[in-house]
Amino acid sequence: MVDNDVNLMAMGEQHAGVARSVGDFLCVKIGTGIGCGIVVGGEVYRGTTGSAGDIGHIQVEPDGRACACGNKGCLEA
Repeated sequence: MVDNDVNLMAMGEQHAGVARSVGDFLCVKIGTGIGCGIVVGGEVYRGTTGSAGDIGHIQVEPDGRACACGNKGCLEA
């Protein structure tokens, strides 16, 4: 299975962890970046562009520091 770390973490919680009995949940990871595994109806939700859980790249400060993604003011920056 190949996916990003937080989606795999969410799948693990769904399969053998605290989310076994629910179909919809969020799994947030703060490490070298900030990500979110979104599970809706028992399936990982990726969104139309595949980046639904990339919450670290939400702009929180329009004139903020440059982020590794090329934008400015991201939550991760």
